[in-house]
Amino acid sequence: MFCRDWTLSTSPSPAAPSFRLITALRLFALGSEITRIPKADEEGFVCKSWRDTLLGITDTISPDNEAKWRITLVAICSLVVEEGTGGLQRTLGSGHDRQNHLWLGWVSDNIALLWLEQVVVARAVLQSLEDVAEF
Repeated sequence: MFCRDWTLSTSPSPAAPSFRLITALRLFALGSEITRIPKADEEGFVCKSWRDTLLGITDTISPDNEAKWRITLVAICSLVVEEGTGGLQRTLGSGHDRQNHLWLGWVSDNIALLWLEQVVVARAVLQSLEDVAEF
């Protein structure tokens, strides 16, 4: 599944979010830890732990941050599964006149496959999260 440069994929195993998506989610989770707007000379300090993960200096920001971004990813994947399931049901139940418009059936089948792929990938990432896979 692809959205800008933030992706979810099923291969290689385990199904996982891309490095870019993990990076964005870590920064998002870090934002919930900030209790006040940093002063100009503190801005570098606030994001230092996040930058250190980007540069490979550390693997994670903190155990709390790791838990938070994974919770956010569960919420995102759950929404993606819900959206994909609904789209798949709407597409399959559209009742197109396949006898007189064969191309319309072909198009509907392809759209259904896209919805199905979205559901399969999101469910696979949810399973990886449940299995506490290391990304």
